[in-house]
Amino acid sequence: MSKSATTNNTTKRYDGEGTVNQRKDGRWEYRVSLGKVNGKYAYKSFYAATERELKKLIKQYNSDRQKYLCEADKTPFWQHAEHWMRVYKFPNLRGNSIDRLETTYEVHIKPVLGFLPLSQINSDDIQMLINAKAQELSYSYIKKIYEFLNGFFKYAKQRGIITTNPCDAVIVPKEEHVAVKTREIDILTPKEISKLYAFNNKILKNDNHFYKHVPAYLFLLNTGIRCGEAIALEWSDIDFENRICRINKNFTLVKSRDKNWNAGKRQKLVSETKTPAGVREIPLNDRAVEMLEQIQNYNRKRGIETPYVISTDSGAQISERSLFQSLEYALGAAEIHHIGLHGLRHTFASTLLRKGVDIAVVSKLLGHRNVTTTYNTYIHIIEEQKRNAIKAIPSI
Repeated sequence: MSKSATTNNTTKRYDGEGTVNQRKDGRWEYRVSLGKVNGKYAYKSFYAATERELKKLIKQYNSDRQKYLCEADKTPFWQHAEHWMRVYKFPNLRGNSIDRLETTYEVHIKPVLGFLPLSQINSDDIQMLINAKAQELSYSYIKKIYEFLNGFFKYAKQRGIITTNPCDAVIVPKEEHVAVKTREIDILTPKEISKLYAFNNKILKNDNHFYKHVPAYLFLLNTGIRCGEAIALEWSDIDFENRICRINKNFTLVKSRDKNWNAGKRQKLVSETKTPAGVREIPLNDRAVEMLEQIQNYNRKRGIETPYVISTDSGAQISERSLFQSLEYALGAAEIHHIGLHGLRHTFASTLLRKGVDIAVVSKLLGHRNVTTTYNTYIHIIEEQKRNAIKAIPSI
């Protein structure tokens, strides 16, 4: 705007955002910044014959500001979203959480919304994305997609990039309405646990090297520790005298990142436990101590020197993939149905709950953040206990 167009002594701030000027031709002008658009500041001006009429225009503009942002801002969604991730999200997340957030965005969000102008994305766009994903993904994954989008649009609204959060009107389908149902927790039965102990005795008697990690699986079965915690566990964490296992770190495989958070190759990372509650001491029962002693004897016979409770024959830290494959072979040889490494943890927790151990104690042993997490994970067992309790009461 040229200096000759307005009289400077009538310039004043209005509503904390724009300025009001009375021009030399008598008209009133309201000029407001739209912020940076495509790297440059953009402005919008309104004109009226009187200041009163101008105020009406300003009021209408404030109620319909999104329209003007849409006209001006053609920046695609992906530019804003990736800036948000790198500046606001990644610095506050752990390595594997960064990888999961990035995968959610790259696989499920960017292909659909990435190249649309951010200011033109509305509730319908997001609802159609959520509805489509409900036909192919689990409820937990759909929640991750929604949480990503809702978190981003909240940020964009707070920054003044948009005026409304389109996620406010979006409905996340109920769990029963999604295509991929949450699988029931797969655990070993009491009979299968007995078979695994018998198989361990057999390989111990025959000194079978191929199934050397079976004692480690039985140790997990008696402690309920996470796979990453087991891989990171060192002999210095075991107190044989007081029969305690100290959990204070976790192993993960994460993508390396440069200073701009660009992903590189996957690398091993030993860090703090998954949650602060994960730092804990687990009492060791007779079986757990016996399995640790078997591992020590195996290492001693073969001259394996290692700081790790579970290691390779060279003494190096074992990978989760190797540990999983070894479990698959062992379960197959023992004629036990296949469960994952996490299934051993679930078997531990389920056994305790069925034996009547208080859920708060089970939660502490598992290293859950709170009892609610434990309750939601094992709700089916708790419901089963309630039914059994009612059956135990004589008819009134």
